[in-house]
Amino acid sequence: MNDATYSTNFLPVVIEGEQYAVISYCLGSGRLQDEQQAILPPFATLYIRYPDKTFRWKEVTPEDYPAYGLVDLPIDEYQQSYIGRLAPYAAGVTEEALENAQSEYLRLISLVLERGWLLSHQAVTNEEQTAARELQQHLGLVYDALLLPYYQHVGREFFAWMTRAAQ
Repeated sequence: MNDATYSTNFLPVVIEGEQYAVISYCLGSGRLQDEQQAILPPFATLYIRYPDKTFRWKEVTPEDYPAYGLVDLPIDEYQQSYIGRLAPYAAGVTEEALENAQSEYLRLISLVLERGWLLSHQAVTNEEQTAARELQQHLGLVYDALLLPYYQHVGREFFAWMTRAAQ
């Protein structure tokens, strides 16, 4: 089996009334002939609290999968649960476009966290609305469709904020 480590993108979350950036780490299961590599569920997650930027590391076990929105996973040829198989990027998407989208995503996520927008109960500002709309434009390139259920489940406060702020 040829394993590689994959990480999710930083995802803003709210845990017990505090903002965090979360990144999870997954293994890729060996490539089968004529099939794309399977991505296994996370084995660890890094939580970075904002604004103080303290962090903690959590090892993920199969009992934790439902908290990540990962239920009823298929089983691969090695008898391991997996999320799905990586798909190639859409035709016409360049490496430069992917890098630009990733860079903009990180810049905008930093704004969300630094400004405390997920915790704000104030009216949406023009800056917030612009950031939310730009984030929506970049998600299609930055989030692998395979991991979208993970992002939507773990980052539900972020997605709710983005939908509300972008209107």
